[in-house]
Amino acid sequence: MLSDALAQTWIDALRLSGDRITPARRAVVLALTTGERALGALEILDWARRWCPGLGIVTVYRTLERLQSLGLIQRVHGVHNCHSYVAVNQARPFLFLCERCGGADALPSPETEGAVAQVAACQGFRIHAVVLQVSGLCQRCQPGSEPQAGSEPAVKGPMGH
Repeated sequence: MLSDALAQTWIDALRLSGDRITPARRAVVLALTTGERALGALEILDWARRWCPGLGIVTVYRTLERLQSLGLIQRVHGVHNCHSYVAVNQARPFLFLCERCGGADALPSPETEGAVAQVAACQGFRIHAVVLQVSGLCQRCQPGSEPQAGSEPAVKGPMGH
């Protein structure tokens, strides 16, 4: 689970950038910061309606665009080529994404960053941005694997297992 502190940080960032904090916008932020898995716009809509029942999909998309423009979320390729969204982890920008449960775990970035920089240097390539996403099945979702003691789906509620 991410945190209430992260939700408040995002709300503060929106406010500082001149955005109004409406109940609908707050609900989208809460939906995104409640769990640690990639969520599609319709999943965010379903989840956020817990806090704002009248929320519409247009507001979700506008809030996603705004959060992305502020560098708070990252759009990733989800299952079936649909876009999903995850919180940006500034320390570890590379992701493992589970195709079944949508779990998003950060790759250890120092080694990955070094490898990417080395390949770029060999090619004479100047990097402006790196997007690295590894898709597959997390340990919990692999056939025949037993859930580990104390493990739970990353998000409880309408999007959980």
